[in-house]
Amino acid sequence: QVLAVADSLGAGAMEDDAPECTTKPVQEECATRPVQEDYETSSHVHLLSYAFNQDASCFACGTTAGFRVYRTTPVTELRRRERLPVFKDRSVAIAAMLMRTNLYAMVTLGRGPLAHEKANKVQIWDEKQGRFIAEIRSKYEVKGVAMRGDIVVMVCEGYVRVYTCDKLQPVLYIETAANPRGLCALAPASKPWILCCPGATTGTVHVQVGLEESKSFSAHEKGVAAMTISESGALLATASEFGTVAKVWRCADAVLLYRLRLGKPSIGGEVVCCIAFNPAEDVVAVASASSPMVHLFRLERGAEAPAASKEAAAA
Repeated sequence: QVLAVADSLGAGAMEDDAPECTTKPVQEECATRPVQEDYETSSHVHLLSYAFNQDASCFACGTTAGFRVYRTTPVTELRRRERLPVFKDRSVAIAAMLMRTNLYAMVTLGRGPLAHEKANKVQIWDEKQGRFIAEIRSKYEVKGVAMRGDIVVMVCEGYVRVYTCDKLQPVLYIETAANPRGLCALAPASKPWILCCPGATTGTVHVQVGLEESKSFSAHEKGVAAMTISESGALLATASEFGTVAKVWRCADAVLLYRLRLGKPSIGGEVVCCIAFNPAEDVVAVASASSPMVHLFRLERGAEAPAASKEAAAA
């Protein structure tokens, strides 16, 4: 499947008929990649973003000079592609991995002589060829990227667009409320694919199950600040722009199962910045921007009844 994806992208992607985006193949200079000489050691390379792959076995880091890839356990640097010709005067603002294959989705940002290049396209990097092989363009700044074996998702502040992974054909457009954080949660192992993103109005969440089924529900009074979906797509966790409570929902019917309380709201307003499920989907980790602590909550397995007032115990 990976070879099919790479071959299709290399042959050229279909044009997007929507006015706000265009998709086309790109011709980039092939990067020379000697083992030790493809980067320079410099204290001026800064981290811009990081993201785990679908099974959390690796994570990719976008930097001001390119990107790096690490194994999760033990933490080991696997790949460093920085200061290559293709990344000259460009930073990788966002990087997403497709499992442990040779394909990555990236958003680059120009600097210096290329400062006019904005973060308005998603580019597909083929590590086997050492170059970008296709791209998806948007009129607006790209805030987030998600991918799995069948789809690539481009997130802009006011909409989410879904493309096929093999030929980058646009298949779905979802209008959202203001989404400056680029929130989008894509279940790694669900069949069909399940995507969650902010809904069209403030505080709502949109759940898309493949191309045929979708629903939206009110999750918070304020805007959504964080969201994540479990590996199977059974559970969704969200948090709002104000407050110390995260919520766990059942994706199938948008039933609220748990409230996860971190503590009393601070005067300046507490913001939950990150939520994650463990692979077994019975523990949720929640972190806030104003605290150095990560809170772990244990969920009861097989909870079926609505439990709007149920609070999970901190582990």
